[in-house]
Amino acid sequence: MYSNGVTGEPWLRGVQVTFDSLVPGCYTGRWPHIHFEVFPPSMTLRMRRITC
Repeated sequence: MYSNGVTGEPWLRGVQVTFDSLVPGCYTGRWPHIHFEVFPPSMTLRMRRITC
């Protein structure tokens, strides 16, 4: 991981990720779980609404 081939790469280093979330209600008879969607940063808000 610290070899010269990957020293300058930003893989999860020096980046702050922000998550927006809503806490879902409880479902009777179901395990707690999370639904999520991931969008590339280049997508506009309009494009995100179309895909949802």
